[in-house]
Amino acid sequence: MRSKPIVDGLERDLASRARVLRLDILSPTGQAMARSRTVDLVPTFLVIDGQGRETARFSGADTEGIIRAVRQLSGS
Repeated sequence: MRSKPIVDGLERDLASRARVLRLDILSPTGQAMARSRTVDLVPTFLVIDGQGRETARFSGADTEGIIRAVRQLSGS
């Protein structure tokens, strides 16, 4: 998986602010999530608030954008 190092870095960088959940798009759970959230490209990163609302979406590895979106959501 080419995005593994990217997700590893996000987990490390966001450890105190957010939980990073990895889903395998080939697993039944991953397929169900992809359908329910309309994920068409891999990798796709979703920022979801505490109420389950999607607040940001990134198709591809925009780590700076992802970190910025999580920080905005957490207010820091």
